[in-house]
Amino acid sequence: MRPKTSDGTTPTLVVPIIIEQCPLLYISILGILKAGSAFCPISPDTPPERLTFILEDVAAKVVLTSASLSSKAFASSKVKVVVAEDLLRQRSGSLIHVEIDENDAAYVMYTSGSTGNPKGVVLPHGAATQSLLAHDTRIPSFDRFLQFASCTFDVSVFEMFFPLYRGRTLVCCDRRLILNDLPGIITSLAVDAAELTPSVASSLLHGRASVPTLKLLLTIGEMLKQSVMDDFGGSDSAEGILWGMYGPTEAAIHCTLQDAFAQGMPVGNIGTPLQTVSAFIVRPPALDGSQTDQIEILPLGEEGELALGGHQLADGYLNRERETRAAFVTHPMYGRLYRTGDRAKVDGAGRLICAGRISSGQIKLRGQRIELGEV
Repeated sequence: MRPKTSDGTTPTLVVPIIIEQCPLLYISILGILKAGSAFCPISPDTPPERLTFILEDVAAKVVLTSASLSSKAFASSKVKVVVAEDLLRQRSGSLIHVEIDENDAAYVMYTSGSTGNPKGVVLPHGAATQSLLAHDTRIPSFDRFLQFASCTFDVSVFEMFFPLYRGRTLVCCDRRLILNDLPGIITSLAVDAAELTPSVASSLLHGRASVPTLKLLLTIGEMLKQSVMDDFGGSDSAEGILWGMYGPTEAAIHCTLQDAFAQGMPVGNIGTPLQTVSAFIVRPPALDGSQTDQIEILPLGEEGELALGGHQLADGYLNRERETRAAFVTHPMYGRLYRTGDRAKVDGAGRLICAGRISSGQIKLRGQRIELGEV
């Protein structure tokens, strides 16, 4: 087992990684995990102030980057900058074996924070592994999965690891080319599965006919758009290829899934929980934002706040004990739960229907939650 800090939530070494979206990024992440450390993805476009905060927050001793971005990582003189290409040239033939416990941190993903600074969500190996295993029973077969999401969006973890877990092909392409002609990239690279936000699917995919190789479209991050459902959902004349996913960073990527969307389904339908997740509708906080220690489970059909439990929950927020206690609560019967801040209910068919955020201080932009107070 890796050494832990005093609160037992994170390993000694968290390795921030600043590499463009390319095979070198995936190789580097696998190397960090194999060495028994946790990776912390940082976008090359991250402002210097945010970069400095993250490096200090994770107590970084080393940052892994590419040759073209090595100057970006010099925001803190205390951190050793390691260039991934140099490591590849210096590699030895010896094998490294590090014992990893399910409670060891696998990655730290930074999300928007209400206090002006981002929050580092610590996900253990057990939660990430349980998530992959649960997906395997619900996601249809595919051969070539496109890696589209930014590495700072936790869906990228699913995009990277799930195809490899299944023994399928992870397809990578220059992000500028993807954004310039997504249908062309999907077709030319024979991509048959991808995960996109509804906004991206609506604006960059020009209908189902433009992507004839695509057999599975997962959507995440926003309320499903009617136009996307009309184009990719099932109908009397065509089988649907649209799957709706839902899940916060604090609960290992995806938590609920609506398979085979059909035209006419409500756009807020986020389906049913994965087998490693439990979902409850609880009474939301009072209008003044105050919460009580008691968690009240609401009756079927009543709208409230969606709370998630099970094996996919994060350890909490790095160095944020107060925020962790507020978001991760304990129910006397159902154990540890994460309060998502999303308004939802269970309909007559047993499906979860999401109605947006409860907090007026948070919005979603391109699938990522942003606290207005941080802007």
